[in-house]
Amino acid sequence: MASATATGPPEKRPEIASDEHNDQQPGKPVDEAFNHAEGERLQHGVQIAQAATQLWTVKQLAVLYVIIFLVQFVQLFANGVVSTLSPYVTSAFASHSLLATSQVVASLCSGLTQLPYAKLMDIWGRPKSLALMILCQTIGFIMLAACRDVQTYCAARVFFQTGYRGIIFTVLIIIADTSTLRHRAFWIAAASTPTIATSWLFGPATESIGRGIGWRWGMGVFAIVIPVACCPLCGFLYYYQRKSEEANLTAPSTRDLSLIKQIIFYVNEFDVVGLFILTLGLALFLLSLSLYSFEEDGWQSPMIICFIIIGGLLIIAFVIHEKYWASVSFMPWDLIKNRTVFFTYSLDCLLVASFSIWATYFLSMLIIVWRQSITHSTYILNIHAVGATVSGLFVGAAVLFGVRLKHLAAFVAMPLMFLGAGLLYHFCLPSTKMGYMIMTQVFLACGMGTLIIAMQVTVMAVASQQRIPALIATETLMADIGAALGSAISGAIWADVFPRKLAQFLPPENIDLAPEIFSSLFVQLSYAPGSAIRDAINMAYSASLRYMLITALCLYAACMFCILCWKNVELGKKGRERGRL
Repeated sequence: MASATATGPPEKRPEIASDEHNDQQPGKPVDEAFNHAEGERLQHGVQIAQAATQLWTVKQLAVLYVIIFLVQFVQLFANGVVSTLSPYVTSAFASHSLLATSQVVASLCSGLTQLPYAKLMDIWGRPKSLALMILCQTIGFIMLAACRDVQTYCAARVFFQTGYRGIIFTVLIIIADTSTLRHRAFWIAAASTPTIATSWLFGPATESIGRGIGWRWGMGVFAIVIPVACCPLCGFLYYYQRKSEEANLTAPSTRDLSLIKQIIFYVNEFDVVGLFILTLGLALFLLSLSLYSFEEDGWQSPMIICFIIIGGLLIIAFVIHEKYWASVSFMPWDLIKNRTVFFTYSLDCLLVASFSIWATYFLSMLIIVWRQSITHSTYILNIHAVGATVSGLFVGAAVLFGVRLKHLAAFVAMPLMFLGAGLLYHFCLPSTKMGYMIMTQVFLACGMGTLIIAMQVTVMAVASQQRIPALIATETLMADIGAALGSAISGAIWADVFPRKLAQFLPPENIDLAPEIFSSLFVQLSYAPGSAIRDAINMAYSASLRYMLITALCLYAACMFCILCWKNVELGKKGRERGRL
């Protein structure tokens, strides 16, 4: 396809910012058919992103990042409020037991939508895709405020979660569009700094909502706040998209094509067959991890076995399709077989799984064993979000001075993970002072934060700009798979170890209380601290957590192996990116 260059310059062309990192000549239209720097055909949404980058000056980028900071703050705060209010909503419908189910459904659906959404961003562009996610989240909040039964609530959570994850995902891609590889780690971490404030704000805010306006108004107010906070970002991106089109910096869109040709175009550009195969395969695999506990036969259930086998075969079929049959691939074969991509995905899955294994019951242990209030327990868990954000800033600064991400991951992050988990194993006794537990969480948070930034930027470094959305969306799904695996392993350890250790430590005359104690947190809390039964419960918790930590430590060894298999990318030498910061 020929390049869509204008026959003559317009009467007044907008000023094009110079960029020493940009291999495209300022003012030169992006070739629709081929990107000579990256050796691949560019889709329309990527052309728009690259063209807009040529128009932005440092001043305009500063405005963009201020808007991004505002969007991140509102999104993180809203997500915290919704998560904290969820038990009140399900309890209002006398369906508190369905809380976990609603969260699983929302997480599964929102995770799977990231794959087609990543492709949509490449075809439609960032502004239209972001507008769709804002609309989706706003609908979710309206449904949350108006729901009259738990079924509507579950559907509302799907809309909200899909919009939330889509907006956060879009912000990450915008940062990738506007930053060079060497600076990208710092800007990704900087955009996450609202976490430092929101982690401590949404708890008191939720408590105030519960005492005052109620959960319906608490949800409904965000149906106004979200569009007001997010539309400026959408408008900013759309404004510069229009300017790039007026300056003939992008090829014509499909607006003038007939309906039939547009349908054929989108079916081809979306890689509909490949996306359908991959999404269905991952859906079946994730469903097997989420539903096995509801089956009487557990992992031996024929349905669960079929889900795992068929899901695995479909994922293999996707790889074959991308290699041999896809005309416009969702993920090219050279990236599928790239060792850095493969081991980054493996690391993400293993890392989240290892965290979920011990963290699933850690909140209960804080409340029961160390007698922390729910508020204080939440603050302790929030150490991970805050610590990961702060450590990410240090990682970004280190990369600016030329430190390799592989070295940071292998020689800083993983030692912190081993140290934190090892000390947690040592200190997970009822007599341990809370200061030691907080120390272990700080080590784990800093290690995790370093690895998160390292994984994101490393996988971006081995791909072209057009492939970044697909890579990040798939990486997010690998984290979802890891979380489901970790929860399944944690549940299996809990179901095996806790009842056995409880029976071992309970006084002989109280042994018949074991099933009741095992099944309810409230029953466990009903026994006075210092009593023989409460001491037995505490020891059973400690023993269970130690088994979980042993499993996590074994997975950390596999994580280290994955990091050592990365390509040792030197970010400062990458010259094909079009970022300006």
